[in-house]
Amino acid sequence: MALRIPVKCLVFTAVMSAVGNVLSAISILLVPIAPAVPIGPITISVSFDMSHLATFLGAVQFGSSIGGLTGLVSGLVASYEYGFSKGNIINGLAIPIGKAITGITAGLLLKVLRFQRGKRKNILFLLPSIAYFPEAAYTALVFLVVLPQVVGVPSAMFYPVLVVILTKAWIEMIIIGLLLVAILNSGILNALSR
Repeated sequence: MALRIPVKCLVFTAVMSAVGNVLSAISILLVPIAPAVPIGPITISVSFDMSHLATFLGAVQFGSSIGGLTGLVSGLVASYEYGFSKGNIINGLAIPIGKAITGITAGLLLKVLRFQRGKRKNILFLLPSIAYFPEAAYTALVFLVVLPQVVGVPSAMFYPVLVVILTKAWIEMIIIGLLLVAILNSGILNALSR
């Protein structure tokens, strides 16, 4: 049985993924926090990454599948910048998966809460912060279990970086929540998805 995604959803996903990657590239360049932190044989970078705005727009407009797919694809710039370009294959592979987890979670939360487009948009300010919890746990797993095992460095070496990553991520989620509400209240998203 083939997965059938309407063309409208695919086009929206492609546009939002492109927007997410552009937002990622711009925010990474403009707001570096720790450009190169050597930990054993790998280097970790930390900077703002606003690509999740596209992830949440996809989840709000079309649900968990499109939110997850948008998160996965819009994580490619971050995947390269934080992972592959630093020789860190684990982060290069893990980042898009984490972003997909957040998109899927956001869509599922909207479904469980029976969110109806056009009603109670301001409550969506909280959506990014709540939907990020599973990705935060996944990020902790990658940094405290997977990376230490693969690179042979004690997990304690990753704690300071993980704290910085999670702190900046929740700051991003607050900013994205504000932007999400502003975009939804403006009606721009409805015009894009027609």
